[in-house]
Amino acid sequence: MLYIRMFLVMAVSLYTSRIILQNLGIANFGIYSVVGGAIGLLGFINNSMSISVQRYLSFELGKEDLNRVNLTFNISLAIHLIIAVSLGLFFFLCGDYITREWLNIPPDKTVASTIFLKLIIISTGINILQVPFMGLIIAFEKMALLAWASIAEVILKLIVAFSISWIDYDSLIVYGYLLIAASAVSLLIFVMLSKINIRCIKIGLGWDNNLFKSLFSFATWSALGEIAWAFTIQGVSLLLNHFVGIICNAGYGISLQISGAVNKFVGSFQTALTPQIIKQYASTHVEEMLSLTFRGIRLSFFLLLLIALPAISGMNVILRLWLGVVPDYAVVFSQLIIIAAMTDSLSNLLATVAKAYGHIRRYQTIVASVLFLNFPLSWLALHLGMPAWSVTLVYCLVSLTLLYVRIRLIERMLDMNILHIYRTSVLRRIFNVSVICAVAFSAATLLLDDNIGRLVLTSAMSLTIIPCVVYNLGMDEEEKSFVERKIKSFVTSFKTVKK
Repeated sequence: MLYIRMFLVMAVSLYTSRIILQNLGIANFGIYSVVGGAIGLLGFINNSMSISVQRYLSFELGKEDLNRVNLTFNISLAIHLIIAVSLGLFFFLCGDYITREWLNIPPDKTVASTIFLKLIIISTGINILQVPFMGLIIAFEKMALLAWASIAEVILKLIVAFSISWIDYDSLIVYGYLLIAASAVSLLIFVMLSKINIRCIKIGLGWDNNLFKSLFSFATWSALGEIAWAFTIQGVSLLLNHFVGIICNAGYGISLQISGAVNKFVGSFQTALTPQIIKQYASTHVEEMLSLTFRGIRLSFFLLLLIALPAISGMNVILRLWLGVVPDYAVVFSQLIIIAAMTDSLSNLLATVAKAYGHIRRYQTIVASVLFLNFPLSWLALHLGMPAWSVTLVYCLVSLTLLYVRIRLIERMLDMNILHIYRTSVLRRIFNVSVICAVAFSAATLLLDDNIGRLVLTSAMSLTIIPCVVYNLGMDEEEKSFVERKIKSFVTSFKTVKK
């Protein structure tokens, strides 16, 4: 169900971006990216609480304590309400100052940008209230519900994108109001699905000071990494706006749309693994947890490779078909952002292991320090006159550094030597598969013209060559046996239906 969701969400999200770009125009789309970047810098609060809620719900479920699960949910819901109200008040009081002094907005767009900023924060506040319900669905592993809710959410955004042109008013302000309506409907969907399908959880006023302190402490230290992540993505958007201009930000904004779609592709696989990893640790099955983690990293990379190679090869054609008018810098930003997503996929689940461990102060301090390097190094690159896309190369370098740092930190947490296991069971197999597939795709790229024919050919190669190489070089014997059993089962079922 998560993969059905993933394909639908990717397709609709990318098409939605095209409609938004057409209906807002490049200038307004650039403002949308800048204002969204300003809000995104404070989104770390929401993200850190989301991580905390999912961790504690899954951990208590692993210990089979439903009373504590219910208490954890209600405390997290109260905390999210406080966060939503606090952020709303802050931005309503400071919105004028932020757009006037912080953001490089054209004078004729200042008023509309200020209104849009306030509308976006209302929508964000509503989305914050959605987090505990989403965490509850994931912790109980109701992935079909998550899939349907996410599909409904992305369809709402598509309706919003089309609706912009139907109202004769400033398109940016109209878009802000429509986002509020979509967020409210999405929250209602998550609330109803949770109440109907997870009946053991009751919304109430339960409270426990120790649990609150534990949740808040975990979220506070998680926030360090989220702050660094915000500066990595949204902070760089502000840097590009300052050094290059709002048109460059439109191209970067397109690449972030692609990055979001690609990360959802990987996240569909890793979301299903996250509660299992935490529950394995809660049940003290550490070796099983690590085996699941390493397998998840490897297979999620291979799944990403299926779309990454044809997308990088045919990005120019893809953007022309998708957007019609392609903003400057969009092609190179989009190609490099996919490579960056591939580097991230090598270590995302290691962060889940750290969450399962729970005591993350040292881990988050060091990880955040490494992530924070993205912002000053990107500033330095742009200050020295390097091209705009150099910020993405900085991101890839920092991401690879972070992989090594995370492995070393988890070794200390678990008191186990996992670097050698990671190299042999993950990196070696990934390297072998990637080199062979990259050579094949490079040959096709060099020999054929950059047109839709090459895109079709490389897509066909992705569906045929990559699975064969992964099966032979990327899987262990247990995984090969599993694949063989599934194929035999499918063939048997097909023959039965045919008869």
